[in-house]
Amino acid sequence: MKKNFKLSIDRIEEGFAICQDLCSEDMISLSVELLPNDIKEGDILFKKDDGSFFVNKEETSKRRKNIIDLQDRIFRKSKR
Repeated sequence: MKKNFKLSIDRIEEGFAICQDLCSEDMISLSVELLPNDIKEGDILFKKDDGSFFVNKEETSKRRKNIIDLQDRIFRKSKR
């Protein structure tokens, strides 16, 4: 697995976080045991130099805001 990459958690099922590598767009399955306890769908994960993962709260918030803004623009346009 690459050292510098970021993952978006698509879903959590059967003890695994199904993630999209935002650089390559590949889907990756990680055991939730390797991840922070408070992960949720949509979180952005980064990998530390020691191989552990952390949720980048700033990147997660920015991505969620962008998605909400996009949805707002789409729905406003469709109401016209």
